[in-house]
Amino acid sequence: SQKITPTAQQSSGADVAVVFDVERITRLNYATADDVPAMKGRLAFLKDNANKLSQDELAITNQDIEGFRSDLERYITTDEPCFQRIKVTAALDASGMPLSNTVKFYSEGFLPGQYGLLDLNELPSPQQVEKEAYNGLNDVIKKTKASKRVITSNAYNRSAASNYAYTYTSNTTALCTSNVLQNPYYYNKSYSYWICDDCANYISQAMRYGGVPLSSTWQPYTTAWVNANSLISYMWNRYNLYATYQSSCYPGYPFGLFNSSNVCTHVMMVTYNDGTYVRFSAHTNDRKNYLWSSSLIPSGDHVSWFGVYSYVY
Repeated sequence: SQKITPTAQQSSGADVAVVFDVERITRLNYATADDVPAMKGRLAFLKDNANKLSQDELAITNQDIEGFRSDLERYITTDEPCFQRIKVTAALDASGMPLSNTVKFYSEGFLPGQYGLLDLNELPSPQQVEKEAYNGLNDVIKKTKASKRVITSNAYNRSAASNYAYTYTSNTTALCTSNVLQNPYYYNKSYSYWICDDCANYISQAMRYGGVPLSSTWQPYTTAWVNANSLISYMWNRYNLYATYQSSCYPGYPFGLFNSSNVCTHVMMVTYNDGTYVRFSAHTNDRKNYLWSSSLIPSGDHVSWFGVYSYVY
């Protein structure tokens, strides 16, 4: 189902712009999880490499596949919410009707009023998704082997982290003093929050809920806890993070917006990923299962997707 609510309209001569809040309830339209392109790629990797992998590597592969299969089975059988704020622009003809060749769609970016032009052909083909999933799993095996990680009971619970991130945010229209979307009513009251600058504090909470242990460097409210770049640097240097593909950035894994100097300026968490569509949650701007699009990335910046080692700290 889908609910589309117009929230703002601007006119200038013959040009018009209308902002819509788009709320969707979706289910993944496949008979089984193994039919999903991103799962097909993972299963193809397992089939091609089962006899080449060590016992530990095979365990990692199976853990990855079973975790992703569990996600997909939920997406197939359970209603999943999705949110997006869209601006539609067009020129009007003499009768006040939009000219079809002038209609453009934009998605709201990381700041209110900042919109990026949507590429309606952005979605990858099923074949591309399969290939990326195959390569992504291969990449996880290589990086895990290089880091000398082993399976332990002290694993990162990405589902717990994702559920936390989903619970303690919203798609608010409330603004804080810096014209940033923020509504602390939905935050976890056990933690302090930062006005207009709470992204890393929120992601730290979610990762802590997922099982990342505290340290003297990373705890409420050290620099590594509340600063986006310091948080990513800390997790990377502790070997909890590794770079991955978008399709392999599972729910409960963080991703970051980086500027041209490769400094992380904003950190978010994936809360839905079927290998094709990604939804994320964040603070400042507050987002809840917001539909990801590359149009959200400001000019000159880039996004890095991360995985979290689930094997040992």
